[in-house]
Amino acid sequence: MFDLLRNILAFMGTFVVISTGIMLLLQGVVCCITWSWTCKKNTDYRIVIIGIIVALLLIPFYYFPA
Repeated sequence: MFDLLRNILAFMGTFVVISTGIMLLLQGVVCCITWSWTCKKNTDYRIVIIGIIVALLLIPFYYFPA
């Protein structure tokens, strides 16, 4: 029971870290390319979607200790 809970928490933590890291990286790249440091509504939702998709694609490579 605790192994299942630990694996769920490990999955959620890994997913959040990977998706957030990708989102921040893409936001920085977009800001550097456009030379505009303000958030744009047109690019923000695309960056969130791309970050979540990359995290979903990397699920088979997540490591669960239990």
